[in-house]
Amino acid sequence: MATKTKFRFNFIDIILILIILTAAGVLAYIFMSGNIENFKPKTVTIEYTVTITSIREEFRGKVKSQDKVVDSVKLMAIGVVTNIQYQNTINTITNLPTGEILYVQSPEHLDMIVTIEADATLKDGLYDINGYHISVGTPVSLRVPNFTEQGYCTTIREK
Repeated sequence: MATKTKFRFNFIDIILILIILTAAGVLAYIFMSGNIENFKPKTVTIEYTVTITSIREEFRGKVKSQDKVVDSVKLMAIGVVTNIQYQNTINTITNLPTGEILYVQSPEHLDMIVTIEADATLKDGLYDINGYHISVGTPVSLRVPNFTEQGYCTTIREK
C-alpha cells in the first residue's frame, strides 16, 4: 500500500506566491491606470550635424537646404538638410627636426558641416530614425541628390 504524504508550505513557497501576486498587481495597475504610454518610445524632432572633412573646393554648393538625406549604406531616409556651413580644412603636421606641431590650412579643401532635421524616437536615451540609430560619433554615409560622402555625427539636439 502506498502511504499518503502530507503537503506542507515552506518559506520558499510563500516567497514565490508573494512574487507572483506582486507581479500580477503591478501589471494590473499599469493596464488599468493607462500608464502604458510611459513604456512606449517618445517621439521627438531632432536636429543633428554631420561633419565631413577634407572635401575638394569644387563640391561647395552641392548640398542644398531642404535636400532629403538618405544613408547610402543602409538606404534609409534619415532627414532633411536645414543648414550647410563650410570651414577651412586644417591639417596637423609635425616639424621633425624641432618636434613642433604645426597647424596648416589644406589648399583647395574644406570641411562641410551639414545640419539635418528628422523625427526620431527616444528610448533609453538613444535616438532612432525609422530604425536608423544615431548618436554622437556615429559614422553617417550621407547621400543627397548631388553629393555622397561619409562623415560623423558631431552634435544632436532636440527641437
